[in-house]
Amino acid sequence: MKNWTLEKEIRTLQKQLIAEEGDFSATYVAVNDLARLLHSHPQKASQETVSTLASVLKSQEHRSQKQAFFLYKEAALSLTALAVSPRTGPLVSTNALLTLKRLAVSEKGPPHRAATEALGSLPLGIKGPPLEQEKALRHSSESITWSELLHEARVPRSMKIRVYGRSLAVDCGQEDQWFVVKFLLREDSVILSLREIQWMKHLEELCLSIPMRFDIPKPFEIKGNSLLALKDGPRAQMAVEGFHNEAYAIAFWAHRDYYCYINEHDHGTPLSPPEFTGALHRNAWLLGRLTSRGIIHSAPIPLFHNRVQRGRRADGGVYQWQRRGRLDRWLHSCRFPNIGLTGIRDLEHLISFEGSPQQLYHHIGTHILSLLLVAGSYYRNKDASRLGLDEKGNPVDTRHLFDVSHLQESILAVVDGYHRGFTGQALMEDMEGTALELAIQMREEMGLDKHMEEILRATDQREMTEDHFQQFLRERGFSQEVSTGFHQGEKDISILTGPHLGGFNQHISIPQMIDFIATAAALCVASHHKNPGSAAEKVHQRRADPMQFLEEALSP
Repeated sequence: MKNWTLEKEIRTLQKQLIAEEGDFSATYVAVNDLARLLHSHPQKASQETVSTLASVLKSQEHRSQKQAFFLYKEAALSLTALAVSPRTGPLVSTNALLTLKRLAVSEKGPPHRAATEALGSLPLGIKGPPLEQEKALRHSSESITWSELLHEARVPRSMKIRVYGRSLAVDCGQEDQWFVVKFLLREDSVILSLREIQWMKHLEELCLSIPMRFDIPKPFEIKGNSLLALKDGPRAQMAVEGFHNEAYAIAFWAHRDYYCYINEHDHGTPLSPPEFTGALHRNAWLLGRLTSRGIIHSAPIPLFHNRVQRGRRADGGVYQWQRRGRLDRWLHSCRFPNIGLTGIRDLEHLISFEGSPQQLYHHIGTHILSLLLVAGSYYRNKDASRLGLDEKGNPVDTRHLFDVSHLQESILAVVDGYHRGFTGQALMEDMEGTALELAIQMREEMGLDKHMEEILRATDQREMTEDHFQQFLRERGFSQEVSTGFHQGEKDISILTGPHLGGFNQHISIPQMIDFIATAAALCVASHHKNPGSAAEKVHQRRADPMQFLEEALSP
């Protein structure tokens, strides 16, 4: 009798929601009541239940309501709970997951956000490899002269040296090899550099099973020490400030292509459009594959909401794509991406993941965003001198440099490559239409420098020393005479430092990009999600309360 009453109550709520009876409040209560019943008795869910929840997410009835997202969130959470609960029937569970994936591709606005965030919180059981604790990493250094270093590395002193930022690349006299000496900066942690060496060793073993080109640098050590203290050498010739007081460096052998940036056009022969798209696809695959193993590259390119507030904000001003804020100096961020012909670079930015599903979803989105921005910079770098505002104060127009059709191909290459790397499967959903829409918007917003202004707030000025304040202004184009005329901390100062994507303290100027990223990241998580019965999923089946798990995962 009790089961019959429960089933009748579920059917009554489903009929009410399908018929769209009642106002917003009544609909929200009905969805909550249905979610409560499904939470306690997921085995009572049917294909009609899935269709009902989908109809709530697709309905146009309540989209104008200010609190509409919470209605859609509840419906999406219910579908996700059905997908993860071991008590749900297998056909219903599979259908719930497929339905959410379709909604993530087809819907817009709050329903789209609800569907993608719900998918992004699916449990995956991904955890990074155990690494030596920081205190266990060896801190001792080997003091050595430049001549001794080259002798130990068996590199002739007469070989050509190239400067790349804070690194010196020495021709090894071999066909495809550089000997690289990378100096530490004052703000660099010794641990961070030793961790980079540790990742080189770890990935060398891992990459034996990777069917893509990924040239891992090989670390150089002396008497078991990776940390070198250079007594002399050509460091003084490098246009870099702030070297470590102990002249610390690490060294490694790398392929000659290690410093070939796939989006540059200034040096050598630039990549052709098909070559560029292929390199994007391969790097997306590598990022996806490493992420699937819990190895996260935390900075494919540096991304900030506001660089100037790095020292004052709790989040360091780092960009969080899901918040849809303005993106600071996007083109500047793409100057030296940590993806190249050899694969992923700057392994000091790798982290071993141990966090929530939602955090992993955000990392995936950051990777995809980084790759899309690099795709846009490929066209701007064809004529890097055209930048900012013209002599009349109008935005410089470089839209003619963009090839929308090729950009669409590059966007799809990013998503398909990442999906294949992360899931081991091809992307089944059709995203060509949305990729074309995004390509058009990227051309309009990234090809026209509408947003150049940055505001140095008086509050931020007061956090600076006087020397830092003056240096900050001179680095942004102010003469010494003009910069000394400002009274530090008195008022906000407007500076043209763009192009940015969006006005200062406003939303990103390409909201379509955030929607696209959310969809792509959600599809990656959903396709990777293990079916009930797999080893990874059994860990999550021990949770007695799947709805509570999802609520916790989606909470701010």
